[in-house]
Amino acid sequence: MIFLLPCERSSLSVATTAYDVELEPVLLTGEKPSSQPPQFHSQLIGFRFESSGTNVPKIPEALDSIRWKWQPRSSWDSDANTIAQQLIDESERYFPLVQFEDWVQEARDRSSPIVKALESKYDGLSVILYYYLRRHLNEFEKYLGLTNTLEKFTADPFLSGAVYHACECVCNRRYTEYNIDARFITDPIKAVLSKDNPIALIHCQLEALAVRFRNFYRSPEVVCSQDFNTQTAFLDKLYHTELEELEALAAELTAAALSLFQELTVEMVKKGSGDPLTALNRWWNSICRAAEECSATEPALYLKLDQLALKFYRLRDFYSFTGLLQGIRLSGRRPEVLRTLGHLIDSGENYRLYRQNIDSDAALHFLLPFVKLQSQESTATLQIVSAAQKYALRNTSNKASQRLLSFLIPLCFCV
Repeated sequence: MIFLLPCERSSLSVATTAYDVELEPVLLTGEKPSSQPPQFHSQLIGFRFESSGTNVPKIPEALDSIRWKWQPRSSWDSDANTIAQQLIDESERYFPLVQFEDWVQEARDRSSPIVKALESKYDGLSVILYYYLRRHLNEFEKYLGLTNTLEKFTADPFLSGAVYHACECVCNRRYTEYNIDARFITDPIKAVLSKDNPIALIHCQLEALAVRFRNFYRSPEVVCSQDFNTQTAFLDKLYHTELEELEALAAELTAAALSLFQELTVEMVKKGSGDPLTALNRWWNSICRAAEECSATEPALYLKLDQLALKFYRLRDFYSFTGLLQGIRLSGRRPEVLRTLGHLIDSGENYRLYRQNIDSDAALHFLLPFVKLQSQESTATLQIVSAAQKYALRNTSNKASQRLLSFLIPLCFCV
């Protein structure tokens, strides 16, 4: 059993959202504790709203008014594509103003003032559009078609819903308040909170998910309507792994990576394509993101993360090692492993310092520098592929590594 220290904030970390969590079973007199999953009660996570004198979060200025910069009367001669892009550009500035802890409040059925302000913002858009269309019915078909255009452009569901709601109210000849549907965010968070896990683990999961939330919804490739991914299997595995068990964990993860490396060819690296290379890229990105997320949690957990990185290095699994180290660096932490070996992920001159340190021994190498080289240095490319082919782990069957890989790729890491 491992015991995690209380969460500490670090000025070095870019992900330092703290959560106050307490599980308090509510029992009737003489009632025995239930085996049901624990429920959250009086102690809130993050902001505390109901107590007198509490620090209610300040509403961001952009959400303090329901008025939108875009106005329908200024777009009477614009087509649906132009209007959609204008609305999306403005909407993208509002959604990120709501922090992860505000959505946690909503998931716990504790109304967040900032979420409420966001909802009022989209209700304001719907109201404005409703009254405009009542006066300009000739524009109705254009805005009804706009809902399809917004979906085509993968606009956030709050925006699409506001436009559709206005059109629906015009048909009904009566306006009703527009309420955003945030279940694609709140339902996955509810699932995390309702699991029968130790409080310390739930705490770590929320801290890690705060980082994931920020990265996911700021990504230009984000599809806002898809459910927020709250799978934290890598973090959970690390949490339940004792320090003396880290070497075995590193060996298991390396075996999974090795099964992909064994399918890699020189031509794939030269061309920068091929299913094994794509899977390896996904692996590296996933372990990088997992490391960044874990670095935002408890000191005892990210201490194990740092030790795991060293285990990868000693196993000569430089592929997993560099992914883990890059995630640690992105988190803002500067542990000894990064200070000592961080030069290996220095991207200067196409990772020149890393390329200068490779040898002919068996290893799983960091592939990006050699993919960038393509056919410029065939000898180096052949060397890293040969090193992977020579690489072997004792007491690790390929069958076991494949089973682990099938578990880790879809579940352990954030896609």
